[in-house]
Amino acid sequence: MGKTESGVLMLGLVVAVIICEAAAYDYFQMVEQWQPATCSDKKLRFGCRQKPKQVFTIHGLWPSNYSSARSQPCRGTRFDVTQIAPIRAQLNQYWPDVVNGNNQRFWEHEWSKHGTCSEKQFPERAYFQNALDIAKRYDLLSILKRAGQNPDGKVKQRANIEAAISRAIGKRPVLRCNFNKSNARQLHEIVLCVAKNGVALESCTKFAAATCPNTFVWGS
Repeated sequence: MGKTESGVLMLGLVVAVIICEAAAYDYFQMVEQWQPATCSDKKLRFGCRQKPKQVFTIHGLWPSNYSSARSQPCRGTRFDVTQIAPIRAQLNQYWPDVVNGNNQRFWEHEWSKHGTCSEKQFPERAYFQNALDIAKRYDLLSILKRAGQNPDGKVKQRANIEAAISRAIGKRPVLRCNFNKSNARQLHEIVLCVAKNGVALESCTKFAAATCPNTFVWGS
C-alpha cells in the first residue's frame, strides 16, 4: 500500500471515529412495558414462563438520536454482574425478564445493546441506577389510575392516556401497542424521553416511534 492510500485510510478511520463519537446519542428512551401485554403478544408463541403481574416494568433505557429512533450498535465494557450487586434486589423488582424469567441475561442484553452507547457518561452501575430512579420517580400505573384510567380491559382513547401522563410529568410520552391473541390492539409500552444528562424529561418527538391507534384496549 502506498503512502497516499495509507493516508486516505487513516483519514477515513479518524473521520469515522469522530462521527461515531459525535452522533452517539442525543437523548434516552425510557421504555416501560405492561407485563400482561408482553405475555399476550400475538407474536409470542409460547407466552411467558411466569404469570405476569399487573404492573409496568422496565424494558430498557435506550440511548437514541434525533435523526433516527434507533441508535447505532455500540461496543463497550462487557457486562459485569458484580457492578450491580448492591441494587440487584431493586432490579429484580423493577427490571425483570418478563418473558423468560432470566433477569441477569436480560440485563446483560440491555447493557450490551444499549447501555454501552452511553457508557462514557453512565458506567454500568450508574446506567442501571438511573433507570431505576426514573421508574420510581414516575410511577406510570399510579399516574394513570389517579387520572381515572384503569387497566380494566376496556377500550381506551389514546389521547386520554397521553394527556394523563403529560399532565403529571409535563412532557409528551409515546405509546406503543401490540396485538394480543385475539388480534386486538392493546397498550404494550409507554416511553418517556429523557435528556442526555439522564435526569430532565423532554417531550418525545416523531423519532421515538409511536405505534398505537386512536383506540385500543388496556388490561389483563
